[in-house]
Amino acid sequence: MKKNYWILAAAAVALAACSNDDTIAVNQGIEEANTINFSNTIVEGQTRAAGITTGNLLSFYVTANRGDEIYFGEAPVQFAKNNSTDPATYRSETKYYWPSEGKLDFYAFAPATGSTITRTDSTHFSVTPAAAPTSQEDFVYGVVRQQDKTTGGNGVALNFRHAMSDVIIQLKNSSTDKDVTVGNVAIGYILPTGAFAPAFKTAAGSEVGFCTNGTGISNVTAASETGYYIVPGAWTADGTRTSYTQAAATTSYTSATETTALPADMILVPQTLVNAGAYSAATADSPFNGACITVQLKIQDKQGHYLAGTASNFVTAMWPLAATQWLPGHKYTYTLDLAGGGFYPENHDDNADLDPILENAEIFFLTPTVDEWIAAPGINVPNN
Repeated sequence: MKKNYWILAAAAVALAACSNDDTIAVNQGIEEANTINFSNTIVEGQTRAAGITTGNLLSFYVTANRGDEIYFGEAPVQFAKNNSTDPATYRSETKYYWPSEGKLDFYAFAPATGSTITRTDSTHFSVTPAAAPTSQEDFVYGVVRQQDKTTGGNGVALNFRHAMSDVIIQLKNSSTDKDVTVGNVAIGYILPTGAFAPAFKTAAGSEVGFCTNGTGISNVTAASETGYYIVPGAWTADGTRTSYTQAAATTSYTSATETTALPADMILVPQTLVNAGAYSAATADSPFNGACITVQLKIQDKQGHYLAGTASNFVTAMWPLAATQWLPGHKYTYTLDLAGGGFYPENHDDNADLDPILENAEIFFLTPTVDEWIAAPGINVPNN
C-alpha cells in the first residue's frame, strides 16, 4: 500500500513586475525633497534560511514607467538601505526625481540577477534554482502604481511577494519498536527551470498583465487597485527533470522521535507535480516517472537486527507524492513517517505495484496448537 504523507501550509501569495526599454527621463536641478526613494519596505510571507525577509532585504532593483515611457531607462536601478542616516529608507546612488507631470508605476525585484536568476529583458526572467538547496535563492517581486510627488514624496511604500515555491521536508519515526538511521534525502522528478513573465491578479481576483514582451503596457487596471498577486500562469516550468538532495540534520530516529526538518528549505520553480504511478521505462531519478521523496535509511529492531540495510550500507526508500500544484509564494511541508519503510525505487517482481521495503515484517505466530498427551500402555507395579 502506498504511504503518501504531505501537508500543505499556505504562506503568503506572491507578486511580480515589469518595465519597458527606452531612454532615461530625469528632471535635473530639483531639490533633495523631490528625489525618489522607498520606505516602509516589507516582504510578505517570510521563509526560513534561504528566504528574503523584511529584516534581511538590503537592496533591490527597480524599473519605472510613466505611461508608455520608460522613466529610469533600460537597466534596472538599484536602491539600497540607507543605514547612515535613515535605516528605513532605500535610495539609489544616482538620484532620480519626480516628474512635474504624470504618475509613475514602479516594478521591483530582488535579489540581483546572477547565476540562478537571469533577467532576459525588462519584463521577463529565467530562474534555475541551484542544485544544492543551501545555495538556492529566493526571488521576490513588488509592484506599486500611480505614484507622484504627492503620494510618494516621503518615500514610496513597497510590498514584495515571493514569486517561487518554498518546499520543506520533515522526517519522523512513529514506531516504538524500530530504530531508523538516515543519510541523504532527495525530492525527485522536478522541473528545474522556470520562465517568469508578468501575469498577475488583483486582490479582488481580476487577472491583469502589465507588459507584453517588453514592448508596451496592456490590461492596465484602475489606479485604486493596489494589491497585485502573482498567478500560476506567470511561470512556465521546463527542463530535464531532476532531484534536489541534502543530508539529514537528524540521522537517528528512535522510539517515536519528534518530527525534524531537513537543514534547508528548497526554493523551487512553481509547477504541477506528476503523480507517481506504475513502473515504466526507468529514468535516473524516478523509475515510475513521478514525483517522489527518496531517503537513504537503515532500519533496526530493538534487538539490533537490521530489517533494511546493513551496518555499512543504506537502502534507498521511496515515497510517492500526490500531483500537487506548487503555487507562487506558497510554502509546502512534506512530512514522512519512516516507520513504514517506504517503497523500493525499483520493480523487483515485474508488476505494476510499488514494492514495500517493510510489509508484514513483524515476526509473529498465528493460532498455536498443543498436541494431546499420547497414552502409553499401562504398567502394573509390581510386575509378577
